[in-house]
Amino acid sequence: MDLYNSFRGRAKDLSLRKKVLLIIFVSLTVHTTLAAYSTTIDYSAHKVDDYRLYMARTSTILHGGILYRDVYTEPPPGIVYILLIPAIFGNTPVSYMTFFTFLNTLTALILFYITKRGGEEDALLLSLLFLTNPVVFLTATTAHQDEAVVGFIFIVGLYLILRGRYRLASLETSFGFWTKMWTAFLIPYIILRKESLLRERLVYVAVMAAVTAAMTLPYLYFCPKEFTFFLRYYFLTVHGRESGGITLWHFLDFMNLKPPSLFFYGTLATGEIYFLYQYWRDKMVMWRSLAAAVLWFFIFYPKIHYGYYIILLLALLPYAPKIKGSVISFYLIGVLGILQTGFWLKNIPRGPYMIYPLLVGVFIMLMLFYLLLRLLKLEEDPWGVQFWEDEDNGE
Repeated sequence: MDLYNSFRGRAKDLSLRKKVLLIIFVSLTVHTTLAAYSTTIDYSAHKVDDYRLYMARTSTILHGGILYRDVYTEPPPGIVYILLIPAIFGNTPVSYMTFFTFLNTLTALILFYITKRGGEEDALLLSLLFLTNPVVFLTATTAHQDEAVVGFIFIVGLYLILRGRYRLASLETSFGFWTKMWTAFLIPYIILRKESLLRERLVYVAVMAAVTAAMTLPYLYFCPKEFTFFLRYYFLTVHGRESGGITLWHFLDFMNLKPPSLFFYGTLATGEIYFLYQYWRDKMVMWRSLAAAVLWFFIFYPKIHYGYYIILLLALLPYAPKIKGSVISFYLIGVLGILQTGFWLKNIPRGPYMIYPLLVGVFIMLMLFYLLLRLLKLEEDPWGVQFWEDEDNGE
């Protein structure tokens, strides 16, 4: 707490412009350092290098091909469309790392802008905590992952909802759903908005339906089986790939101890509906309901990959000053996740040695449960006021 107060005292002396410049400076310093180091690593020996996949998919589009049919594609199409930007500017690892660095910087700035109504000093701290978490800067550089895109899409959708731009939010979140599906957490808060008339809700749904049709119909016509693979993948129906990532459930699966898929369907649905109901009944503000729903999902969904924790950070970081031990938990998850994905999962033989990653999985789950319980027990919600009370929220 003394360190926290010391930071706030020093940050208070900085102007708004200097705070923004500090965020940009920290982001560029961290990302460029890791990006430079990444260029010295020989990735040719890696069986799967996602940059090679990105290059192949974007090149297919640029040469007139069709995703899924002409090139192996697992994720939804939106993520590939966005990656056309670094593809046009070189289609090299450096162009992708530069693009991801840019998006992480924008994400941190948007997080700062959203939360500065609660105090610029706290908002600065939250943005710096985001940028210096290993999940954020490693996925954008040495890990060759595209989660910077996912985090950016998520924070923009959240910003539009908080700003009251629900029609734009409908457009953005529906595109985001067909990018990596994480904006599915935001869509209910658009449709369930109490102030919206039925006609306005129908407009939101119509916008989402139009975007969905534009994103899916061409692929459903040309290559329906290949295109729908990612839906089966996310809904745990691909044989042999019912679990994954660094979750406890994935390591239980190695030991043939993972519960059946029906358990996950029921548990996830129950939790998500409950937290939405709490929001609908005005017992939780939107952001707290969202953070609780995301935490519940990370606890019980059996395919949480390392980079996905960017979403958890964005949903939960605004509550970090109110939840004791949350900052340490975020960094522990970032470090332990590296060990899980980078060493243990690949090098520890199956059998009794699996107890080590299993224990780490248990520890991560306990931390998530702790964060959820502390979040639900907060007596005062720092985000229980209207963010934009002095601006027009209507559409």
